[in-house]
Amino acid sequence: MRLAPETPTSDEAVHAPAHKTYTDCFGTPGFVGGDWGYAINTDEVQGAGFPSDAVDIADADRRLAVYLLGWESAEVSWRARHCKRESWPNSVIAA
Repeated sequence: MRLAPETPTSDEAVHAPAHKTYTDCFGTPGFVGGDWGYAINTDEVQGAGFPSDAVDIADADRRLAVYLLGWESAEVSWRARHCKRESWPNSVIAA
């Protein structure tokens, strides 16, 4: 999920729903673990070139939230692909 450029990612009001997007998966049947964080080398959904184009983005400037979710199988993952996002205000998610 790419956040709008003006979104203050260090603000708990932003961090809490980003973490909740991940923890909403905890009770989903077939979920076995994972983690989340902000990409350190790009804010583009398409990614960055590798390795020569890679740069480290300062913590305060990172806007691409990356979620690594573990499932028992590809079928379970497909069925559970839509974790809840009701806690996200529309103003912080980039178009």
